[in-house]
Amino acid sequence: LCLLSIVTTLSAHDFYILPGLFTVVPGGKVQVAFHNGDSFPESEGPPSLARLKNPLLRYANGTSTIEGVKIADKRAVGIVEAPPQPGNLFLSAHSQKSKSRGF
Repeated sequence: LCLLSIVTTLSAHDFYILPGLFTVVPGGKVQVAFHNGDSFPESEGPPSLARLKNPLLRYANGTSTIEGVKIADKRAVGIVEAPPQPGNLFLSAHSQKSKSRGF
């Protein structure tokens, strides 16, 4: 299974999602990290959990919520279980508008 990540520019900072593994076993657990800043692949600081909404793993037959997202050093980290069938996977999240600059 191949995981894709998404990069979005928000208020002059990049927000990006990186899986712990780019190839996973069907039904296996995958660590997902949410990064913030302009120093890809490292984070400059953790994203705001209050702004991070609906983190999902999407696949052909549905979605799974990325659970237990919490700050870990300069990133936010959660866990999701891959679907039991092989196929392409897509990580996504929404961000809520902030009154301050940055994610």
